[in-house]
Amino acid sequence: RGHGHRHGQKNDIPAQRAQQLLEYMEEHSPKPNAVSYSTVIVAWGQSKQQPHGVQQAEQLLGRAHSQQCANQVCFNAVLHAWAKQGDPQRAFRLLEAWLQDVKEEEQQIQQHDNNSNNSEDHDHHTPKTSFLVSRKEAWPDVTSFNTVIDALAKSGNVQAGLQAEALLPWMKDLGIVPDEITCNTILSAYAKSGHVDAAMKLLQRLEQDWTTTA
Repeated sequence: RGHGHRHGQKNDIPAQRAQQLLEYMEEHSPKPNAVSYSTVIVAWGQSKQQPHGVQQAEQLLGRAHSQQCANQVCFNAVLHAWAKQGDPQRAFRLLEAWLQDVKEEEQQIQQHDNNSNNSEDHDHHTPKTSFLVSRKEAWPDVTSFNTVIDALAKSGNVQAGLQAEALLPWMKDLGIVPDEITCNTILSAYAKSGHVDAAMKLLQRLEQDWTTTA
């Protein structure tokens, strides 16, 4: 057991050293950016010493988010790490929180845009597009959703299908079209939990919602 623990610590050395450098950058110059944080988060997510690694990754994600440096790579790395740990609920809650942040951000952007349109002096306002383009790098993509949906399906939980399907409206709101993996995995989540009828109804809805709008 002792040898295994030392082996785990040895495998954490790259992540530990990367975090030390990141913390130095946080206190000095140059300041860390999205690439800096994502590099260390990915390192912790891939660490052999779990769940310590993913816990460290999620803590760093919070710090990156507070500095507006959390991008898709940061979030997806933590989602993947929780999914790999067999903890779909942690992944689901993280994605939910992420989506709520996006929703609030969109509302702020819309309010900002409305204020700009109602102002006679547009030169004193930041254009909406410049903010949207930069922040969309921090929005979920189809991989984000598929990672969580797959983790739910593999859990075999009786609520897995419902939770997975509940993510579809979010995808639609963000303009993300579910791919074959998304659809098949939700169907699998229902089937594995014994909800075959729900799977068939979902299949019909998917055909209506996504093929008619294509």
